[in-house]
Amino acid sequence: MITLQTYKHTVLIAPITKTSTSTATANLDCKGAKTALITVAIGARVNTNGSSPKTIKLGESDDTVVTNFADISGATCNATLTAGQSVGFYVDLTKRKRYLRLTFTPETTTNDDQIVYADAYLGRREINPASTSDFGTDVVKMVV
Repeated sequence: MITLQTYKHTVLIAPITKTSTSTATANLDCKGAKTALITVAIGARVNTNGSSPKTIKLGESDDTVVTNFADISGATCNATLTAGQSVGFYVDLTKRKRYLRLTFTPETTTNDDQIVYADAYLGRREINPASTSDFGTDVVKMVV
């Protein structure tokens, strides 16, 4: 099977607009995978007076209880990002707990809305997909 077909794609945060008073979070079940690529993309701000996201970070836990997630050392991004830029987290899951939690916190000094989108690819899974419905996407196109 072609290597790319062994990956599973998951939309963590569908495109959403977050204000300075809200946080976007998503959990990722990494059972059976050995690697993960999580990408967070930043869209244009509604107003031009805003600044880049305050924090984008990953946490880990053995369950989905919010208070059990601990931040992963080195998996925090406070970089200045503008529309069209993204942050990629490449995670070796062999030393991680089962669940990852992505947290996106917009800048809090302005009331400017920030558009954000995040997705994940799980790779080197224990079981390869048996059919295209196991790839994790709604529509699969094979281009050769």
